[in-house]
Amino acid sequence: MLSDSALAFTGALRLPVFEVEGMILIKRVTMILNTGKIIKMFYPVFPPDQNAREVAEWLLLNGKGATGKRS
Repeated sequence: MLSDSALAFTGALRLPVFEVEGMILIKRVTMILNTGKIIKMFYPVFPPDQNAREVAEWLLLNGKGATGKRS
């Protein structure tokens, strides 16, 4: 979770957005980072209640443990 009220991060990564009542909001995405680099991005996150399972499966299949280090 991070704050990006100026949408600088959102714009730099060209993240998907939508507008509601004059507010620009970021669509739901999940990013996996390792040593400061995005190594995987899940989008669209649908259905949202399945995303944690999908991420956990990806981490297991790609040799990442709980610490994010390769096994």
